[in-house]
Amino acid sequence: MDKTSPENDDSQRASIGSAVHEILQESSKRRVVIKNSTGEKVLDLSVLLALILSVGAPVLPAIAILGVLVEAISISFEK
Repeated sequence: MDKTSPENDDSQRASIGSAVHEILQESSKRRVVIKNSTGEKVLDLSVLLALILSVGAPVLPAIAILGVLVEAISISFEK
C-alpha cells in the first residue's frame, strides 16, 4: 500500500483551502432577495449570511417556505 507524501498532502490541503475561499467570496457577492406580491423587497441577504442563518437556526427556512405557500412571496437569487 502506497502512502502519500507529506508534500502531496499539503498541496491537496492548499487546493481545497483555495477552493473553499473562492466559494465563500463568490457567495458573499450573491444575494437572496424575498419580495412580496407588490414587488417590494421584504428581505435582502447575502447568500453566505443566508447559509449561516439556515444552519444556525433551521426553523428560519421553514418559515420562509410557509410564507411562500401562504402569501404571494417570491424568492430570487441576484448577483
